[in-house]
Amino acid sequence: MTKTVTPAEARAALEQAYGYYQPEPRLVPAAEAEPRDDLGAPDYYRAA
Repeated sequence: MTKTVTPAEARAALEQAYGYYQPEPRLVPAAEAEPRDDLGAPDYYRAA
C-alpha cells in the first residue's frame, strides 16, 4: 500500500527539498547589478 500524504506533509517535504537545492548567491559586479537603461523606451516599457 502507498502511504497517503496530507497536503501539509507534502508542502513540508517540498520546502525541505528546495532548501537543499537553493543555488549559491552569485556575486555580480556592480556594473551588472545596476539596472540597465532601455535606450530611451517609455517608462511603461522598461524592465521591472
